[in-house]
Amino acid sequence: MGLRNPFRIELNQSSGELYIGDYSPDARTANPLRGPAGTGKWAVVTEPSNYGWPYCATAELPYVDYDFATGTSGEAFDCAAPVNESPNNTGLRELPPVAQPEVWYSYGLSPEFPELETGGIGPMAGPAYQFDEKATKGRAPVAWPSYYDGKSFFYEWTRDYIKGMTMENGELASIENVVDSLVVDNPIDMEFGPNGALYVLEYGDGYFGENPDAQLSRIDYIGPNGNHSPVAVASGSPVAGSAPLTVQFSSEGTNDADGDKLRYKWDFNSDGVVDSEEPNPSFTYEETGTYTATLQVTDLGGKHRGRSSSAEVAIEVGNQAPVIEFISPVAGQDFKFGDTVTYEVRVTDDQPVDCSLVEVTYILGHHTHGHPQTTTSGCTGTLTTTVPEGHDPAVDDLSAVFSASYTDAGDASSAPLTGTAEIVLFETR
Repeated sequence: MGLRNPFRIELNQSSGELYIGDYSPDARTANPLRGPAGTGKWAVVTEPSNYGWPYCATAELPYVDYDFATGTSGEAFDCAAPVNESPNNTGLRELPPVAQPEVWYSYGLSPEFPELETGGIGPMAGPAYQFDEKATKGRAPVAWPSYYDGKSFFYEWTRDYIKGMTMENGELASIENVVDSLVVDNPIDMEFGPNGALYVLEYGDGYFGENPDAQLSRIDYIGPNGNHSPVAVASGSPVAGSAPLTVQFSSEGTNDADGDKLRYKWDFNSDGVVDSEEPNPSFTYEETGTYTATLQVTDLGGKHRGRSSSAEVAIEVGNQAPVIEFISPVAGQDFKFGDTVTYEVRVTDDQPVDCSLVEVTYILGHHTHGHPQTTTSGCTGTLTTTVPEGHDPAVDDLSAVFSASYTDAGDASSAPLTGTAEIVLFETR
């Protein structure tokens, strides 16, 4: 009990330990009338425990008993013997003492855990690695080594890293960097596969709109003298238009860390047939429809030659994606939270535009993520920039994000397409 916002939760199938990351309120600094600054936690749970919320951030960081009706502060709660005096309480009145998590930290450098660095607070409890020697066999194994066996992984959504946590005799023995040469962009979930590779779901930076940084990544172990997989990058221009549509494809950005020679294979229409082995071919789509062009890149060198990766390009022949843009508001205009903001968007499409299908959402931007607040419809309208409880424009890194989207009707042979636009306003100081 006493968890505020647990995210993520992982069970170590071998040891039975439950790993929990718990989010805190967002206060940037401590307030003697309310309590401590935001405090993220990582806990290793082996027995029923009380982790404090809403009385204590940790066993040593109590909140203050605050009367929301009168706006007055009382005494700090007793973390050793918290009491639930809520009139809505139907359970225990005298609660267990607050358990201390293995890790706790705020925005600045932690005196206890300097390895966690500084930044926002977005703790994620990752899995424990279970080494399987069988997964290291084969032509091109990807399994992580036995060094990580039994280590659990902590990752930070706001700080873009992965840390390895070593527990010894029920105590946290060390925190170490893991694959710190790689950027994991807002990692939001993580699991080891049966092949021993680490799969990372990356949210990327954005506010619920189209996000090119969002991806599912796989991190392989290749050994000290191993061969890196190439990184495939594919693009096309144009990617939508009426038939016949000639698309110029490009593999610009594709690379191999070892400098190996690469083989390119393009499949323009997802039929499993290689249509071109040129790095930058062109192709003409004669019939309307929705297509996925795939580039597979394979290296031809190294001890484990033949590693490959792929990238895709979505092609729409017949229907063209709507283009949506904000006429107002405009970035940099005077703005205060609480303002009612008038918006106007312009939609350009190859089909008649129905403004009633335009959706515009006001999102409270908070650091690099957002909290959707209000959605309305129409090419013009107003949205009031409310700030929900628990966020303070004076101390939090807040912005007002307006996200517009429009989906056309498609046609007889092409799927509907969506266009999006986004504008971000910062409070005028």
